[in-house]
Amino acid sequence: MNTYKKGTVDIFGGCGKYKPTWGKRGNQIKNYKLYISFENSFCSDYFTEKFFSAFSTDIIPVVRGGADYTKYVPNGTYVDTQDFRSPKELVDYLMQLASDEKMFTEILRRKDRYQLYAGSQLFGECVCRICQKLNDIDKHRATIINNSKIMGDCRSPKDLR
Repeated sequence: MNTYKKGTVDIFGGCGKYKPTWGKRGNQIKNYKLYISFENSFCSDYFTEKFFSAFSTDIIPVVRGGADYTKYVPNGTYVDTQDFRSPKELVDYLMQLASDEKMFTEILRRKDRYQLYAGSQLFGECVCRICQKLNDIDKHRATIINNSKIMGDCRSPKDLR
């Protein structure tokens, strides 16, 4: 993307010049319209936490990963790189989206129809499920021989330079 934007895309994390702690990241990204939420590995049902950081704010997530986002996220509430034939086509669309207030606001309105179910609510639910299973261990005992059957297929992106 920086190839087409002449180095003006801000990069957070280990690859970029911005290295905020997890707690401070939310404060820094709130000043952006778009948030690139790309996966390090493409796994069939995995979403990066970066997606949820953007989805819970007035920022439009731009996704790239192995998940079928249409299966889990309402259509028209994010931008999926798979919908574009080339990085240049994606960048052109993102530039248009960022500069067209009506187009940008429409996506935010669609996002506002939904409430993100994550964070402490999800953690609490998971802890309850673990506790229930531990209290009836014979019913829930399982031996896992092949972890990939549970985790699904994961692959590294092939187009990284």
